[in-house]
Amino acid sequence: MKRLLLIFLLILSPVAFSQETPPPPVLDQDGQLMDSICYVPDELAYLGDGPEGLMNFLMKEVSYPTACMEENIQGMVYIAFLVETDGSLSHIRVTKKVHPLLEAEALRVVNKMPKWNPALKNGESVRTQISVPFLFTLRH
Repeated sequence: MKRLLLIFLLILSPVAFSQETPPPPVLDQDGQLMDSICYVPDELAYLGDGPEGLMNFLMKEVSYPTACMEENIQGMVYIAFLVETDGSLSHIRVTKKVHPLLEAEALRVVNKMPKWNPALKNGESVRTQISVPFLFTLRH
């Protein structure tokens, strides 16, 4: 039987944890480019106690969809979102797709996250954009 291997890549950078290209810009309800997003904060936003907190949360919450396991569907899904100045998450979206079930699982987990510690610039909380990659891999 196949053994499940789920890997999370968490390499910190100012805009994203890890990704091939920056996520698309965030637009407001009128389709205008949203301002007030700090792309290079002094301190990055983080969940819990830092990268370990996010890793622990993801390892506890993510489940590989059974249908994808049975069909040997694998790949990396990227979820981008804003961490607001109060630590809440907004504008959650898939920026790299693989399969609808994998994307739905990654979105479910991000939507379940508690508030983050917001990013800081000059000692003030700022809104920032984060991208988290979810690598779904099976070992035989």
